[in-house]
Amino acid sequence: MENNAIVLIFILAIMGSIRISTWNIRGVMYGTPRLISLLNSSDIVVITEHWLKAANSTFLETVHCSFNAFTKTNDGSSARGSGGVSILCRKSTEYSVKLVPSTGDHTVFFFFLKGAISELTYF
Repeated sequence: MENNAIVLIFILAIMGSIRISTWNIRGVMYGTPRLISLLNSSDIVVITEHWLKAANSTFLETVHCSFNAFTKTNDGSSARGSGGVSILCRKSTEYSVKLVPSTGDHTVFFFFLKGAISELTYF
């Protein structure tokens, strides 16, 4: 696994309907129109390989006004960013996010959606 990779774990509510999409976008600047279309039909979108550097990681906050973005970048040595993972969550979806302390070269986010368990044990 490359450095700064993100491990994503979703704990979903059984009740209700959550629309989740994933996309290996290979450069969000090239795929923005398609991403907007995907966001219109989803509640949560996980994108990989957005290729954003830390300096422009807030770009995803501007793509769709109904979504919050949680972004991890990988500022490698290339002119553009490389890799990177983002989770875009519809603002009307009731959720909370917990960042688990890093234990190596990856980051873990836990998304708690309404109706999901309230306590979590991780290792």
